[in-house]
Amino acid sequence: MSAGYTIPQQPDEQILDLVRSTFPKVLKRRGQDFTVICQKYQKYYFAKMLANDSGKLPVDNSSFTWPVVYKVGTSARHDNPAAQDAVSVENVSKLASDTLVHMDWNVSWIRQEILSSVNSATRLFNMLDTRYASEQLGALDAGESKLWDAPSTTEEAKTIPKGVPFWVQRGSSATPSFQGGNPSGFSAGRGNIDSTVVTDWKNYAGQYVEVSDADLVENLRIAVLDMDFEKPEAIADKLPDPESPDPNMYMNRATKLALMAVGRDNNESLGWDLHGKTPVFYGHEFKYVPYLNDDSTNPVYLVDMNDFRLAFLEGDFLHMTGPNWNSSRHNIMSVFWDLTYQYVPMNLRLHGVLALAS
Repeated sequence: MSAGYTIPQQPDEQILDLVRSTFPKVLKRRGQDFTVICQKYQKYYFAKMLANDSGKLPVDNSSFTWPVVYKVGTSARHDNPAAQDAVSVENVSKLASDTLVHMDWNVSWIRQEILSSVNSATRLFNMLDTRYASEQLGALDAGESKLWDAPSTTEEAKTIPKGVPFWVQRGSSATPSFQGGNPSGFSAGRGNIDSTVVTDWKNYAGQYVEVSDADLVENLRIAVLDMDFEKPEAIADKLPDPESPDPNMYMNRATKLALMAVGRDNNESLGWDLHGKTPVFYGHEFKYVPYLNDDSTNPVYLVDMNDFRLAFLEGDFLHMTGPNWNSSRHNIMSVFWDLTYQYVPMNLRLHGVLALAS
């Protein structure tokens, strides 16, 4: 504190007013500030979901339903020319149901930090901005990690959101097909649709033994061909991509490096490395997801992120309070956020996974 400065008799309210007037409200439902932070942290799909209004699904209760596509219609038939016309109205969609989970986080400052910088606006703003950005990035990271995670029991599902590994299930057969069914421990099925009863409510899945052109890469070729079909018209006009699925391929570090090595061998050059940081396969990028590094089955997820929605409770979407003094810690001031949400897909047939055979 510089010489000649006198602490006011009642500094708390002055400091509170100062923070309120300068606090950068980055995480807002809409607005330029939130767009900026999402551009800064583009690798977080969770951040993109927060910023993308077309990817949100507002609900008014912690238990909710949403429409999903579970099959391709098969009402066409062949018969003799004299046969009477027949009408078949076949269901291709159902209502899925699930529940939301709650996430909260805070940004806090110690009163002494603010007082010690009260003479230097630059120091004060830098301190608040640094702490703020760090905690907000931590919140984005927490949401992103759960996008690539899944509860293993119905009890865990009360607090852990259902990410990609929950909705996109592995297959037990080495022959790739639409075989990804109910998750282990969830006999009611994903979205409470039992795939043993509704047999078309399955994602594409297969196994591989090694990362080679003859094995994993060939299975990826087959998967891209098998999964490429037109979206039903009733759903197409509600989705960003009205024509066909456009999955990227998500994998851990070891698998991506091995696939890059296969690419170099095939091209007999370093072309894949020199033309960009990631190989392109059938127009789709290989994307590295650090959260998959701990998975010993080295999965390759083929996921169309446009199909996933961020379901959230209206009134609790990035709900913010503060800054307020902490009642139990008199020298700590905090701002709190709440988000009650769940990850949900619209059509599981747009997604697939190839995993290392155990």
